[in-house]
Amino acid sequence: MIQKCLSPRVLTLGALLAAISVPSPSVAHAARSVVHGSAPVGQSAHSQTTLATSAAPTSPAAIVTGPSEVVYDYATSACASDDVPDLPVRGLRSPSGQVSLMMPNWTNRELTGPSFDDLSHPCSVTSASAYNADPSAFADRQWVASPYTTDGTHLFALVHDEYQGSTHPGECPSGVYQQCWYNALTLATSSNGGATWSAPAGRLVAAVPYKYVPDGGPEGYMEPSNIVRSPTDRYYYATFLAMAEGAQARGTCVMRTSNLADPTSWRAWNGRSFSVSFIDPYTSTASPATHVCQPLPYADVGEMTQSLTYSTFFNKFMLVGESQAPGPDGALVSGVYFSLSSDMVHWTTRQLLLPTQFPWDYTCPAASALSYPSIIDPSSSSPTFQTVGQTAYLYLTRFNYLGCDMTWDRDLVRYPVTFTH
Repeated sequence: MIQKCLSPRVLTLGALLAAISVPSPSVAHAARSVVHGSAPVGQSAHSQTTLATSAAPTSPAAIVTGPSEVVYDYATSACASDDVPDLPVRGLRSPSGQVSLMMPNWTNRELTGPSFDDLSHPCSVTSASAYNADPSAFADRQWVASPYTTDGTHLFALVHDEYQGSTHPGECPSGVYQQCWYNALTLATSSNGGATWSAPAGRLVAAVPYKYVPDGGPEGYMEPSNIVRSPTDRYYYATFLAMAEGAQARGTCVMRTSNLADPTSWRAWNGRSFSVSFIDPYTSTASPATHVCQPLPYADVGEMTQSLTYSTFFNKFMLVGESQAPGPDGALVSGVYFSLSSDMVHWTTRQLLLPTQFPWDYTCPAASALSYPSIIDPSSSSPTFQTVGQTAYLYLTRFNYLGCDMTWDRDLVRYPVTFTH
């Protein structure tokens, strides 16, 4: 059963941390969180978010209407020490009406039940990582991150694939996780409603057009959003975070496809059209400069990628994610923000949904920090809950700290949210 709890304490933010000191094995998440803590090179966070304070009084807004509820309690429900939601959770509905919350991790599990108010946590693994030591295989640690289905039984999903050179002998001279961190997006499929997932041959969806370089990280494309089908052009859309490397600029990129079964069919936005095809840097000799995406304007969406839905209340796409923007006094406010778009490439300036601190700007002695936002409307008719009405829930992973150190103790919580014009 879901348990009521007090909202996490919101603290005044200090300077962003250049690094987070955490006990092993939490280093991986800490490094991944730091990625969101700074603006692209050459652009300050303040200069890029000034527009966030200029919204008209009639701008779309979101209101958190109640305290947080515990959906998954690590202390009482964890099946293993690393059994935590390590990317935003995703909702699924089966043909029988059963629902589940996918908990992406390199060992993927889920919560299931008759409704999102009544979930249990079986310990069965839906997808395990291959831990392949060859970076060209794109099959090291794999988070099943972004499912899509029309019938609730046959599913496609984008996978956040991390090559962690620091875990493979001879592949990381420094031994530092973040410096040997090479990311890509791949495809997974399921024919049993997401109970188990498999990786088809030729599964590479999107990779930066450069080979892995030991101690050259972080590199690549990472943390895909939900897959959402447009009600107008019928393409399937997703966002992801691109790291800066070579011709690739850092930021939130958009891609689309008309065929989820074909991982090579995705095309990214280049600033003018959806015409960027992705290449395998280990097999292609094509010029890298023509196979990189153009990030969305930082002033609008920051580096938000975590949750993409279609709002039937606003009749627009909605992007929700972690970011910062100046508050009324000009000081940066860290929190969950949202932005709207009619076409996936032109977005409103992000608006604050929930002020909070994240692992990448955690300040001691706070007991917790939040991360991985995901918007889910239980009343959506979509099997993957790709639509959101006026009311929904904001799901977040709550990191519980012990003596100011990050631990594996991480709960899943949710907040009720109402959107207004």
